[in-house]
Amino acid sequence: MIVTLNSSFVICNGTDLTLPVMDTETLSLTQETQVAQYVRAAWPTFFHSRASQTIPLVYPVTYPPCASVAAAVLQSRQILAQCPKGGVLTEQSGSTLITYADAKLDGIDVMRRGLTNLFTFKLTAVDPDTNTTLSTLAQLNMNYIANLYAITGLMGGGSTKLDGYTTTDVSVGFTAFLPALLISSVAVPKMMQLVTGTDAENTDPAAGLIIVRPDDFHSSSNPKVWKEKL
Repeated sequence: MIVTLNSSFVICNGTDLTLPVMDTETLSLTQETQVAQYVRAAWPTFFHSRASQTIPLVYPVTYPPCASVAAAVLQSRQILAQCPKGGVLTEQSGSTLITYADAKLDGIDVMRRGLTNLFTFKLTAVDPDTNTTLSTLAQLNMNYIANLYAITGLMGGGSTKLDGYTTTDVSVGFTAFLPALLISSVAVPKMMQLVTGTDAENTDPAAGLIIVRPDDFHSSSNPKVWKEKL
């Protein structure tokens, strides 16, 4: 699972910042509802449309071992200082993205085991949106170069062409390596990066940098193009 707070602080990423796989877990939702108790009424009135709900979330995250005990002590202080006080919280698991409209930090516990720190992040979140399904590329961690070995062409749509992949939910800066790319039936591996722009397409290496507009390109709502990265 990938958990991000306030758009930039990564609580866990599923690679080196990992959550333990637990066969049991306790999760709860708390609701506070305004109630009117009338003196002569047989039953109280619940104003459930005005109710507020909160979900407490706990993330025990093991960090990679540090180079020394001193570095581990320093890390335990730095993470506490760097974690935001709150903001939008997202949980990504495979193609499913859950977005909490807001979350607040309740606290962070740190347990140091030699060179390794275990951080337990405690947050309270509200208003979860569970209706988002991520595209193929959006599921990948953009901190790493994606090896898109299935792509053999630049244009033509579908899973084997670069322009066939959805980009509306992919962040600018996403970089992909195309090891099996064929241009004019010649193997020409390329590194491509998604950038903001409305550049005209160019699939001829002799005419300059390769530029490809994805099929979901739109000059105003999705102005992104694939540009060859040298």
